[in-house]
This record gives sequence, C-alpha cells and structure tokens, in this order.
Amino acid sequence: MEKRASALRTMIKERFPKRGTLDPRKWMEQENVSELDDLTPTKASDNEMDNGFNDEEMLLEAEKQFIEAAKRNDVESMKVLGKGLNANAKNAHDRTALHFAAAGRGSEAVQYLLQRRVKVDQKDKYGMTPIHLASWFGSLEILKLLVQAGAERKIENEEGLNMMHCSAINNHTDILEYIINDLQMKELDKDDQSGRRPFALGGRARLC
Repeated sequence: MEKRASALRTMIKERFPKRGTLDPRKWMEQENVSELDDLTPTKASDNEMDNGFNDEEMLLEAEKQFIEAAKRNDVESMKVLGKGLNANAKNAHDRTALHFAAAGRGSEAVQYLLQRRVKVDQKDKYGMTPIHLASWFGSLEILKLLVQAGAERKIENEEGLNMMHCSAINNHTDILEYIINDLQMKELDKDDQSGRRPFALGGRARLC
C-alpha cells in the first residue's frame, strides 16, 4: 500500500511539472487583479447604465475594482462599484468575481453575486469553476449556496477533477460527507483523466 501511495505521489509530481498555477492556493496569493490589464470589457445594456459607468474604459477599471472587492469579501464596495457594470467580467485567466469570492471563502460576497444572478458555472483557464474552488478551500457554506443556486454538481476541470476530488485532495471531510450523504453523489468517486480517484488522493498527495 505504501509503495502504491509513493508511486502515486511521483506520478502526480511528474504529471504537473510546471503547472503551479493550477493550484488555486498559489494564484489566490499571487494574482493581483488590479495589475491585469486585459479584463474583458463588456458594455452594459442601456437599462443597466448608471451615471459614471457609461464609458467603456471606466467600466473596465470598475470591473477590476469590483473583482478586487469580491476577493476581499467587501460587499459594501461591491455594491457601490456594481452599479451598471458586468458582474460576470473575466480577467486574463477567465476568472470572475465569483471565482475569487468562492476561493477567498467570502460567503457574503458570494451571496451578493448570486443575488446579481451571475454565471455560476464559469470555467477559468484550467476549467475550475466556483464549485471546485469552494470544495478546494473547504467552504461548506459557499458550496451549499452554489448548489442551491443551481451550479452543475458533476462539472469537471480540464484534468477531470470534480468537487469530490477537490475536497478529498485537501482533506475537507465535512464537504465529502455533504457530497456523499446529503447530495447522494457517490458517483463522483471516479477516476480523473490520470486515473486518480478522490479517496486515493486524500491525505496522500496534492497537486502542484
């Protein structure tokens, strides 16, 4: 058993030699939204316009600040900045405010964004969605909010990881119990694209 676990650890390290940014812990620490100049500018429709936000360049800067506020779980700033802008704006890595709020365990920010009816299944460049991130960072409260909002429960990232993989990798047993007992989704205990099962990863190996 120990020999198999050791082989699994080696396989994972070799499988991701230069993919450190796949680990959400690293990009949450390193990614400064305000320094990214290629947020996708999306003009709001006429009925969404608000004074001070009808200029495309200003809207782009407001979107950056909005995502930064979501990362800080600063709902008051989000409400001020959110008037007339696109709450689904994506940064260079296709991450939205909801990605950052879920990864930052900001339940108030997540609730506000869900009230804004943002896209709950938006994938970033690695196929990670907010439901993956809530599972990865161990926020059962946010995971429940996303499930209630209709997030796709079986969705996988580009490596075939689902929310059970993400929670097992980080030993979040409360989320695993919720997935198995409350959601009745034992079928998520399956191989990813590299043949790794959630409970084979838990407590033994981590991506990056």
